[in-house]
Amino acid sequence: MNSSNIRASVSRLAIILGGLAALCLVSSCHNSPCYVAGFNEGERFQFTIVDAQKTLLGRSDVMPDPCSILPLVPGDSFTLVAGQSYFNGGADRDCVGRSAAPEIPSFAAGLVTSCTAGDVVLGLQCTGETSTACGLSFGMNVMTNIPSGASTITPARLYIGVHDGCTGAGCDQYYVVRIDRLRP
Repeated sequence: MNSSNIRASVSRLAIILGGLAALCLVSSCHNSPCYVAGFNEGERFQFTIVDAQKTLLGRSDVMPDPCSILPLVPGDSFTLVAGQSYFNGGADRDCVGRSAAPEIPSFAAGLVTSCTAGDVVLGLQCTGETSTACGLSFGMNVMTNIPSGASTITPARLYIGVHDGCTGAGCDQYYVVRIDRLRP
């Protein structure tokens, strides 16, 4: 194996490990609250960014800056579709939720190549590549109950964790959002 193949393998491993860490952060690894999914598979939700707080994880001089890779700012909107249900139970609770459908969100188009459902409310786990050919992974989830029948949920919270495979740096992104349930 030559050095370029080794670097590529290490980069892929870093993406996988970073993705697993991001999913762990947004799922039950921290005994997170049980957010109930009051919606069905196929329902669509529009998210509008109201406020953003981003925290760089790693050196401050990394390029590209993982906090600018997915540039969501107040006023931006995107849509997620409800996907499969999941069970997140344990000794203290029983929690049935619903992930997002494994589709690439519009704000990540051109950067992300694939997404899978994450076992968190409207959760996704995605991978792709940055402009510098570095592997990228991000996990996202809603940190708010979405009650059955509610047409608008505000303020709601959205978390996106980004990891850059080349620099090893990441970014925790917390958003205040407005969620609108879209008509079929």
